[in-house]
Amino acid sequence: MIKTKKQMYIVIGLFTLILFLGGTAYAWFNYRGETGSSDIVAGDIYLTMTEGEETLTLTNIFPETKEEARARNDNFITFTLNGLNESTKNIYYEILLNHGDDKPSPKTRYNDRDLKFDLVELDNNGDEVKYVVDAKSFDTLINKRIWVDTIDANTNTNVARKYKLRAWLSDDVIISDSEPNANYNTTEFPNKYATITVAVNGDMTEKSMPSAYKKIRDLASTVSYIASYDDIIEANPTFTTQDQVSSSAPKQTVYYFTGSDAAANANVLFAGYCWQIIRTTDNGGIRLIYNGVAVNNKCETTRTATKGINGTSGTSTSLSGATLFGRSYDYNLDTGEFTIQDSTGLPTAWNDTNYKDLIGTYTCNSSSATCTTLYYVGSYRSSTKAYTESYTIGDVAHYSQFGESAFNSNYRSPSLVGYMFNTEYNYKFGSKEGEYYTNAVWENGAYTLSNGNGGTAPDVTHHYICDSDCTKVRYYYYVIDNDHYYILLENGMTIEDALYQMTGYGNATTISRPINANYELNNYNSSIKGYLDNWYKKNLTAYASYLDSATVYCNDRSIRDLGGWNPSGTSLTGYLQFKQYSVNRDLNCINETDRFAVTNNKAKLAYPIGLLTEPERNLMTDNFAKTEQYYWGSSSYYFDVSGASVRTINASGGNRNDSVNSSRGVRAVISLTPGTDFDSGTGTYIDPYVVGPLVTRTN
Repeated sequence: MIKTKKQMYIVIGLFTLILFLGGTAYAWFNYRGETGSSDIVAGDIYLTMTEGEETLTLTNIFPETKEEARARNDNFITFTLNGLNESTKNIYYEILLNHGDDKPSPKTRYNDRDLKFDLVELDNNGDEVKYVVDAKSFDTLINKRIWVDTIDANTNTNVARKYKLRAWLSDDVIISDSEPNANYNTTEFPNKYATITVAVNGDMTEKSMPSAYKKIRDLASTVSYIASYDDIIEANPTFTTQDQVSSSAPKQTVYYFTGSDAAANANVLFAGYCWQIIRTTDNGGIRLIYNGVAVNNKCETTRTATKGINGTSGTSTSLSGATLFGRSYDYNLDTGEFTIQDSTGLPTAWNDTNYKDLIGTYTCNSSSATCTTLYYVGSYRSSTKAYTESYTIGDVAHYSQFGESAFNSNYRSPSLVGYMFNTEYNYKFGSKEGEYYTNAVWENGAYTLSNGNGGTAPDVTHHYICDSDCTKVRYYYYVIDNDHYYILLENGMTIEDALYQMTGYGNATTISRPINANYELNNYNSSIKGYLDNWYKKNLTAYASYLDSATVYCNDRSIRDLGGWNPSGTSLTGYLQFKQYSVNRDLNCINETDRFAVTNNKAKLAYPIGLLTEPERNLMTDNFAKTEQYYWGSSSYYFDVSGASVRTINASGGNRNDSVNSSRGVRAVISLTPGTDFDSGTGTYIDPYVVGPLVTRTN
């Protein structure tokens, strides 16, 4: 994390914020249905709004946090809605905010977006039950709908809904005569004021809160750069979407941004960063991709590179018993030093019993917790060596990414195409004289081989040969000239077992398993996941309420072609190919163990953050996806003689693949939770959609 400059403000003078509750009697209904009508509404219906305190006066106001605001008892007003609905149709009502009475000159209003609001449901005792509006600011307070609800049909007793509306000045506000990003100077601040009225409107027409999903859905019918995924499904009936862990969850239509005009109209400002809209999700969320630090709340393409963390290619490193390890790190821009954190309580020695536990940790590769070059432990080679990737700080090559990293430091196993992975089974190469066999059966602590080929080399159906005394066997999956590639199996493991442990391939319930075998998947973080998790912790933790923890970030490891990994196949020169070896637009994520989500125990994320999938890049088209840099996607590609490869995006926005130990750009992907609204903006570079509070970042 690169530390940002703390914003300072000073408070000058006093001002008064007055909230008026508008309208005592809201509505009175008394409908009578007519015989024979197909839409009969009958019964007594009313909804009235009862005032609490008529005026809320706040004095000595200054920018404050929501915690400070909520600790006060002089900055809110309460009101109650009483309703009776004996009809057969729901009453839908909306709560609106508007400007109150204007003050005479030289008084002027605060910018609407500088005010924050809570709307809290209260119980009969006046205790807070639920925040329906949580510390939210709005670009405009003119007829602004902040909440909708219903008095259900056939409600034969009075329903009382009690609310508390709280207002305060955002702690992001800066009052200064010298700060260039100040909201107000010290002369104008004492003359600022805000007056707000609350109104309630309603009838029997269905109402809903505005949402980003609905705005995009409505735009799709009028603009060329938003398309419906339903059209793709219609043309490809086997395609579907999988943005929720459960395959049986109800799905909404997905809309995606595409074509030459998409980039200029898909811009979002969130948490002080610029993002671009990739698509909606099938549960009504919005998927975004990182697009750099905002400048003056704009996302113009003239932004320059910022400081970021760059990871170099992984190397095999010896780790001594005195080495310290930590689960996270901090970076100090002033000193240029990393500090690993949470080291106490973690193993500090690399040995036969704990080395696997150190996967995913950080180290200075010394007994010190502070250093100028940090190392990430991506995977292990043995009980004394690991693959590590070093991190340094430098200028990120382009504003659209926040650093560079390897996907995984090691590349020698099919498991390393995984965003998370388990057993590695690193490849080896070298020939072995002897007869090769079709079958390898575990009996009495050793393998028994059968159906030999009588030759001295493997072929398409004869892959097994004993290693040492047959307590281990070699499985040869690729042979070309004098290069013979194999993995080593032991403890009764078969090639089907190994493939399942590495990729989730096959049906775990039908493959014969040795006793006490561990078939858990996704125990270890990839290098890129550790990188993204740390960025999230430093930059997005405070904005978690806006992010969908239930959405899936797919790392599809379903296999298209086994090649030489098929024990009864037809080739020893074919590669292990994953689904996106052949590029398509299928948003389905076939295996549950590839559906990475905070809510999926079989592929569990610590934080709701991921990478762009190849089908998503394909939907965006090259023109939208290009950044003039190479950056990581999340779709597995293949495992060949060069090792594990994952899909990347090239400088022109097209598809590419790179070895997982390559250093490529990092563009995080996140999903806004269903129901999130764009508070303001039109989506352009200079007027991006705004989600949540405005945040100023300096790097």
